[in-house]
Amino acid sequence: METIQIDKKITITRMPGLWNEPFYVSINDILGSFAKWAIKQSPYVAPDNLELAVKSLSVHLSGQQHQWDNDQFIEMKCSELMMILEGFCEQSDILKGWNTSKLGKSDYVFVDRYSQPDPDYDFIDLGALIRNISHDICLVNHVDKRHDETR
Repeated sequence: METIQIDKKITITRMPGLWNEPFYVSINDILGSFAKWAIKQSPYVAPDNLELAVKSLSVHLSGQQHQWDNDQFIEMKCSELMMILEGFCEQSDILKGWNTSKLGKSDYVFVDRYSQPDPDYDFIDLGALIRNISHDICLVNHVDKRHDETR
């Protein structure tokens, strides 16, 4: 695994090396991270139909080649998780709605440092959502694994 030396005391692992490292994940890990990042990326308190989207993702995950229930962990790679999430985003009408502005397409929205754009012009970038969920789960598992190795 490739590392980067920050200074004499700090060395970190390059992220690309983690893509092919398998880790253990549960459906609840994925659903929790999905809800977390949907809320963080939403211009509102929470995106519309969040609970329904979480339930839909749960059904989607249950239908995957990986067979698990809510308290079972399975081994997968970050790239596999991203592909599963991409498949869900492509078929989910709820997420397609998150990916579009409530006011339609606007070429320009002007703001300055004292104002914010109307949240109805904003949307959730699904590519960023997939990356954030995958990175979140992958990095937590990586840190936990390294922590366990030092015990």
